[in-house]
Amino acid sequence: MPNDKIRINVVDTGPGINEEKQTSLCEPFNRLGMEALTIPGRGIGLTIAKQLTELMGGTLGFISNPDQGSCFYIELQISHSQK
Repeated sequence: MPNDKIRINVVDTGPGINEEKQTSLCEPFNRLGMEALTIPGRGIGLTIAKQLTELMGGTLGFISNPDQGSCFYIELQISHSQK
């Protein structure tokens, strides 16, 4: 990663995300078939995070393996303002 960016990782040890469901992950209100589980959520958090990150000129991404959890990250440009 270039020195002019910062990356923030959030890692979980959940069930991971199957490859065929990964393209739908940031769709609003899409819980990827997990609606019947007791895990709280509405399926909107990643959508909002992605939109906010992109508005700041950054990117949101993830790496996930079934049964191994996921690593979600945002990358943002570092501002070099001069006074």
